[in-house]
Amino acid sequence: YSLAMINANTGFMAGSLGALRNTTNGGVNWDSVAAPFGTSIIRRLEFVNANTGYAFQGSAALNGGWKTTNGGISWDSLTNMGAETRGYASSFVNANTGYVGNYTPKLMKTTDGGANWTVLANTPLGGGFIYGVKFFNADSGYACGTAAGRLCRTTNGGTTFDTVPQPFASSLYTMRWFKFNSGWIFGSSGFAGRTTTGGASWLLYNTSGSIGYGNYMTNADSGFVV
Repeated sequence: YSLAMINANTGFMAGSLGALRNTTNGGVNWDSVAAPFGTSIIRRLEFVNANTGYAFQGSAALNGGWKTTNGGISWDSLTNMGAETRGYASSFVNANTGYVGNYTPKLMKTTDGGANWTVLANTPLGGGFIYGVKFFNADSGYACGTAAGRLCRTTNGGTTFDTVPQPFASSLYTMRWFKFNSGWIFGSSGFAGRTTTGGASWLLYNTSGSIGYGNYMTNADSGFVV
């Protein structure tokens, strides 16, 4: 479900049954890594640097995440994440400050490296799930999901959110932002949308009817969706 590369050679992937794999040669070989994830489905891996990384699961309401500070050698359970801790997407701007989208769906925020979390109750995404989170700094970022507004943003660290109009009425599973006003969204209707105006206007692209579950844009003009 998730792939996190630290550099061109070293990285991790994780998925069902608590599985964690590591490569040190650019994916030529993958080795199993002992991790305390049990049988949880790991939905999201994110490394802030070579040592500090986070893993979030989507199997149960409690025990939602783990943190490593030694490059994945060992992992510590994250506590104080609230009653609903299943995380499908995350975005850390540094080793201390990050946001995680949970199952409710709301954003959870930490400013002390995961020791404590605040649930941002005013995220205007209604029901469904949060599948994409991207923050550029501690204050400004986007979240997307499968219901209600589907795309929202904040410029004050989650104190308030704006619903961003999008060009097609469908769930959003993935997005890619290069600057705060410039990015892509991908939906279940088989279309992608590109904006350079922060959502004030969009260009539409047909993805041949496919649901876009993941993407990697190599630059603002070129990339891949799967």
